[in-house]
Amino acid sequence: MDPSKLELLFERQMKLMEMFVNQQTGPASPSSNPNHTMLPSVDGIVNSISQFNYDPEANVTFDTWYQRYEDLFTVDLASQDDAWKVRVLLRKLGPAEYERYCNLILPQKPRDKCFDDTIKLLREHFGDHSSLFSIRYRCLKLTMNENDDFLTHVGTVNRECERFRLRSLTDDQFKALILICSLQSPRFTDIRTRLLNQLEQNPKLTLHDIADEYQRLINLQKDTHLVESTPSRSSDIRALRKSKNLSSSSPDPPTSSNVPRKSTHTRPTSQNTAKKTPPSPCWHCGAWHFVKSCPYKNHRCSKCKIIGHKNGFCQPRKPRCQNPAKARQTVGPKSPKRSLSLRATCQVTTPAMRKYLDLQMNGHDARLQLDTASDITVISEKLWNNIGRPPIGNTSQTLLSACGGRLKLIGELKCSVSFRNTKFTGICYVTKSDLNL
Repeated sequence: MDPSKLELLFERQMKLMEMFVNQQTGPASPSSNPNHTMLPSVDGIVNSISQFNYDPEANVTFDTWYQRYEDLFTVDLASQDDAWKVRVLLRKLGPAEYERYCNLILPQKPRDKCFDDTIKLLREHFGDHSSLFSIRYRCLKLTMNENDDFLTHVGTVNRECERFRLRSLTDDQFKALILICSLQSPRFTDIRTRLLNQLEQNPKLTLHDIADEYQRLINLQKDTHLVESTPSRSSDIRALRKSKNLSSSSPDPPTSSNVPRKSTHTRPTSQNTAKKTPPSPCWHCGAWHFVKSCPYKNHRCSKCKIIGHKNGFCQPRKPRCQNPAKARQTVGPKSPKRSLSLRATCQVTTPAMRKYLDLQMNGHDARLQLDTASDITVISEKLWNNIGRPPIGNTSQTLLSACGGRLKLIGELKCSVSFRNTKFTGICYVTKSDLNL
């Protein structure tokens, strides 16, 4: 037989054998092919991303969250466009985080940002905003509790030490860190704050620089106290002008027999001014001193012929008491401790020459009549409603007026009083009468 025909016959037999083998085995399944890899679907990748909830106290920041899913966006979803990845990324933000992000980028919309810009903004707004000093201080204060897992604690220490930036820490920075950490007393609060500010602005701060800054702050504090302790002269000038005007209007000066030589018409300006200065001018003469030290207590007025005040400072006549018998009962020994005296009870309707103080009670504006003869502070029920109706307690006190009559009290309350630059807490009594003093 011709060799060429034999070769052709042999090739046909080989093809028939291959076809027979393929029919017996069938098509190769994907599981039998070792080189075949099942690619995950896009929906499966998106569903595997958990929601981001910002919690810096627990070290849950956008950096730590995105570090876990960064490969999904850059590798598995690399074929998707930026707009699609931005929508997926923002869909994984919590409700509060998404609203905060949208408010921060206004008037722009989330779709106006590309994927890289969105990542940058989220890192800025939902990152760790702690200062380097705070990070290093927390690292030095790390402790392990009894119930903590040891391997978890090892990982925490490793993470905090990496954030410590130990490689970039110089000797001067370490010394400054230890020095500021040692200033733990409340006395050093202002100094510690200023030093931390200096350290934040100048990381290369040395101990010598800290010592100079400390001395400068001490000098500033001393200068501030010096200015505060210096009395003001403006109030003295006003009191002196007022005293001169009053003296010029009254031609009859007090005689030498009635007036002591040492007379004070101006406000005292000693170092203890805050303690020795009265809250208001003397109503006997108008000068800035207490009533008990007034030089006109024995002076007879040329107008009303009454001893006890300067010419032109006449007081309106007091109305007579309704019950003289009760008035006589009040003269003599002091009342028991449960009784309190009140001077202005009989003078509520007298309109002339009243002195009032504007102050704040429990944060509300109030106006009280000045009465130095009263032992207590009394407010009306109307004023009690105006200051917020604070709780009233029962009282066993008995209120006696200058006329000897009794004034019915609703109760007593403790309130916070603010007058000028002074704040204190005191007890006042509430009555149904229209009386505030």
